[in-house]
Amino acid sequence: MASIYALLRPPRLVVTADGFALDAGMLGRRVTRWADVDRFFTTYRRPFLPEVAWVCRDHDKRRLNRLIGYDGIIPFGMYFSGRRFLGLMESYLEDYRRRQSDGQGADARETPPGPLS
Repeated sequence: MASIYALLRPPRLVVTADGFALDAGMLGRRVTRWADVDRFFTTYRRPFLPEVAWVCRDHDKRRLNRLIGYDGIIPFGMYFSGRRFLGLMESYLEDYRRRQSDGQGADARETPPGPLS
């Protein structure tokens, strides 16, 4: 049932200055803070369909996530080039880290430029 709903209403990525969330409508919304993300990378759960995954800073503490190799995945490979999307997410993370090191905090910019919906 969830996969049929996802076809009718694909998940939407919501990016803010504090983090990002996959909004899956009735299936819920999982928010991840930029401060918790260690790195992004591409992975393939299905052949020829790259997806962007991320690893959190406390990844080693999470037993199941150690087995699969990532803490979360953004399944937008069918809509975006994997490398291009990876570069976009890395630039958001880098922007967040730059604001933190400059002492500006998350209030420096309300949302990153460019909608992804």
